[in-house]
Amino acid sequence: MRYISMVNRAADRDGETSARLAVIEEKLETVLAELAAIRAYIPGKMVEYSERIAVLERNMRTVHWLGGILAVAIIGAFLEHVLGR
Repeated sequence: MRYISMVNRAADRDGETSARLAVIEEKLETVLAELAAIRAYIPGKMVEYSERIAVLERNMRTVHWLGGILAVAIIGAFLEHVLGR
């Protein structure tokens, strides 16, 4: 009789453990699905932002070149005025 009682308790625990494991498995699948969605989203945004940064870098280089040309022109005009040529 005692053996049957122990078997029943073990079977109950196995059923309870299986139910808990099923819940954990379902939650893990949900988390993995969310991670896959995030993983698909992030690289696209990273490319978009890196393209924007590249455009800003090109614009800054253009501004620097134009500033340099303007500075050379102003210095040249000043020297021409001072030296009186």
